[in-house]
Amino acid sequence: MILKDKVAIVTGSGRGLGKAIALALAKEGAKLVLMSRTEKELRSVIKETGLPESRVAIMAGDISKESDARRISELALSRFGTVDILVNNAGVIGPIAPTKEVKPGDWINNINVNIIGTFLCTRMLLPVMIGKRHGKIINIAGSGEKPLPNFSAYASSKSAVIRFTETLAQEVEEYGIDVNAVAPGGISTKMTEEIFESVKPLDKNDTEKYRKVLKSGGVPLEVPASLVVFLASEESNGVSGKILSAVHDDWKNFGKKKGELKETDMYTMRRISPDLLERLRLKKEVK
Repeated sequence: MILKDKVAIVTGSGRGLGKAIALALAKEGAKLVLMSRTEKELRSVIKETGLPESRVAIMAGDISKESDARRISELALSRFGTVDILVNNAGVIGPIAPTKEVKPGDWINNINVNIIGTFLCTRMLLPVMIGKRHGKIINIAGSGEKPLPNFSAYASSKSAVIRFTETLAQEVEEYGIDVNAVAPGGISTKMTEEIFESVKPLDKNDTEKYRKVLKSGGVPLEVPASLVVFLASEESNGVSGKILSAVHDDWKNFGKKKGELKETDMYTMRRISPDLLERLRLKKEVK
């Protein structure tokens, strides 16, 4: 078990991807601190993990509230004395509508949950990880790397999560803390159903994409959960500041090329500069 006795906080862990992540971490020996809005769902997850009460704690709360972010941190420390892993998974998809039609309060709520909640939970745990000079912070990026018409709040908040990940990674590098973001791929969750069932029209290609995800089940939740386990483990030490696709990137072999990854803009959200394209063109001509 590669996470034996490590302490992991997982937000939004009552269902969907968060639940799959919790189960995967438990399977690898981690102690869990689980947070969701619904205590009933969390108790169901506990049963599925098979963990005794001595190895798991739960809390119903709202990560967009500073008081709740502080409470989950305090719960973890009071029960287990430390925190090794933080998985910022909790998030919302809506509002789904053209920006001109979105209610400001709904748009702001998305930002509060997806990026401010991620910041708050991270901020509460940073002193612990800095003090022990080690830690793993894993943020769920979603689809923040490309424009998503009618999803301006979600796309904006997830883009912010990616840039927050990259920025924080550089800030805490000297403390041995790795910070990465996971793009889970086309998974079938409650969020996917919300997208497909939206009363607002989607692009034809997107509609077909979500229909296929719902029909086939999409990417198995175990796939992104496995990437989270890798990033939470010692095997990924030194891999930081990256956004990794659970489906498309060869992350299982990243441990062999950590130094190479550190010096490249690969697996980051960067503008492709004309200078880079010119260098690539010249390199190709030389060959």
